[in-house]
Amino acid sequence: MNDKTISFSSTEEVISLLQNLDGKNFSLNITISQTEETTLCKDADDPVVLLPRELKHKLIHRAAFRRAFERGYLTLENGKIISHFKTNSLLTYFLSRVFCNDKSDYKLGYVRWIKGNKPFPEKELYLLFGIRNLREIRKSHVTEKNYKKIIKDYEAVDNLFFTE
Repeated sequence: MNDKTISFSSTEEVISLLQNLDGKNFSLNITISQTEETTLCKDADDPVVLLPRELKHKLIHRAAFRRAFERGYLTLENGKIISHFKTNSLLTYFLSRVFCNDKSDYKLGYVRWIKGNKPFPEKELYLLFGIRNLREIRKSHVTEKNYKKIIKDYEAVDNLFFTE
């Protein structure tokens, strides 16, 4: 038996290889070994890996989630993600945008918070942040028809969704 070993520097390289196999018929034996140092470095580089599996799959706007860490709105402290948004309403608005595809709409000096097309993962977010009633906060601010001034400083959250 001919043993051929290929080394990869990232998980993305392995995924790329697997995607390019495209139904070819052969056996593949993959062993992944990663040092603690590499894992810590990867975790520090990509905060998405900090999310529980069920939330990773529901995360729509990964780049905005990463920017929230880069700009200090979210940090990792003692193994937990901590919010540094000014209010729970701003945190809820951010979470609704990244997980539910919510958005804001501006018209004549007023803004409305429009509900997205995905369900709000209340239970998972409570376990992650330890903040109750995030769904109720969202319900109290979402409006489909009436324009009104939504939460103060909502622009800080909206800016996370635009690249500079």
